Amino acid sequence: MSGQKKKSDSKHEPLMVYMPPTLAKKARDYAKENNTSVSSLVRQGIKNELCANQSPYTVGYKEGIKQASYLIGMYFSQHEKTIDQLTSSLSHSLKDPIE
Repeated sequence: MSGQKKKSDSKHEPLMVYMPPTLAKKARDYAKENNTSVSSLVRQGIKNELCANQSPYTVGYKEGIKQASYLIGMYFSQHEKTIDQLTSSLSHSLKDPIE
């Protein structure tokens, strides 16, 4: 991909990382084996290092909440439902007898 410019990604800011060639090869191999990108691997490593003083439970919990909130937002934007409509539908279904 040398010489090619990637399209701008508004969610990410470019950052150059220098590392020993052996570590770069290990990173590329790991990314390929795990069907991810080296960029994603580096981002995750930085997140882990920055959160090193926090418990893994807390870090995972916060990340899970963040992802769940994103998915719920995506659902509502795609299905044009409001919280009130969803609550009403759930309330109605709970009143029906379970067979």
